Order: sequence, then structure tokens, then C-alpha cells
Amino acid sequence: MESPWTKDGTYIIEATRKAHACCKSCDATIEAGRLRVGVVYQHRNGFVCINWHHVECYKAVRQIPLQCLEGFSDLDPQQQKVVESYHLATCEPHYLPEARTCSATRTPANMDVQMEDQGSASHEEKFRVYNDALVHAATCHESKCEALSGRCHKVKASIDHFVRCYGPRRHNSPIESCEMCSKIWGLLCFNAKTCPTPLGQRWAVSQFGALREKNARK
Repeated sequence: MESPWTKDGTYIIEATRKAHACCKSCDATIEAGRLRVGVVYQHRNGFVCINWHHVECYKAVRQIPLQCLEGFSDLDPQQQKVVESYHLATCEPHYLPEARTCSATRTPANMDVQMEDQGSASHEEKFRVYNDALVHAATCHESKCEALSGRCHKVKASIDHFVRCYGPRRHNSPIESCEMCSKIWGLLCFNAKTCPTPLGQRWAVSQFGALREKNARK
């Protein structure tokens, strides 16, 4: 039977204030002062709930861009370093990994960052590089466009993978079950939060405009 609950794409990071919630991963109480990650779910009837996890228990935190972890900027510097360490523990670049074959879909193009100064740029700078490619790809109609150092057609292939792979299973399978879909979602969230287009006007990546509306309500 199809679950009435689906992830809405929102993730929260915070230091626990009171020890009352249990970690959904290990079932242990999350003690006061411990970092925890909240995964927001929405019921088909409009209800919202948050599943909390110890930050070290929720392995998918490695795949969520820091810019998409709500509350990250409110953590103290030491706590931020702890969260950042989980990202640094993965192979660079953690947010656009090498594509892997999915039996239900065609293999998307490799979206690893290919830059001469790879490793020297910040995570945000690398996000902006692919964000520019995403905006360009949204209105580009050339099948093998080589614009932006060849990133245009790679982004289009990856978005096509996202639509084909995550679209049909979005109501019964978490986005983290496919590494590529998880990373593309992170890029879309970054675009939604940084796009300068005023609300109410056409967004360059129009098919994902609902993300901007959700961010504006928070």
C-alpha cells in the first residue's frame, strides 16, 4: 500500500535543546546538545512531521549540500566544522558524483567537476559553476550543446535522469535511494535559494519554480 507520507525536500540541522526525541536510525534518545538532522515529511492531507536523527547516524547528510541544510548558519563555528567534516570525508566533489548505471533509466552523463583548479574552489563556487549551466540548459534546445565547458549537455542528461528515475517513484521511495537524483535535487535547491528573479516572475528553471515558493514561505 502506498504511503501517504513523502519527503518535501527540506532538511534541518540543529543542536538538540531538550532530550525528548529519539533517533529514527538507532532508536536512542538524542541528548541535549547533540547535533541532529531533521527530515521533513508531508502527508497527502497537508500534515507535516519531522523525523530526527543523530547527525552521525544519518548517512545521507553527506549528500545534502550545506546550503540546503536549514539552520546550518545558526550553529556555532565548532558545530559547523563538525557538520562540514562529514562532507569532507567523502570524495570531492560530493554533490555531483560520477553517474552510476540505473537499470530503469539510461546512464546519465558524468557530472563530476572538471576544472583545472579542482579542489581549490569552495563548495559554493562549484555549485555556482553548475548552477550557471543549469540556468543555461533550461532554455537551450541543442542536443549536444558544448556551452560552459561542455556542462550544458551534462546537466540536461542528469535532469532527464532525475525526471525519469525519481519522478515515477517519488511517492514510495526516498530521493537518497539514487545518489545522482539526490545530488541533482541539491543543485535545484541551491538554484531556488539563490535565483535573483523576483517572486511572481517567470523563473529561468520554470519546471522547479515550486521550490522558490516553498523557500519564500519559510
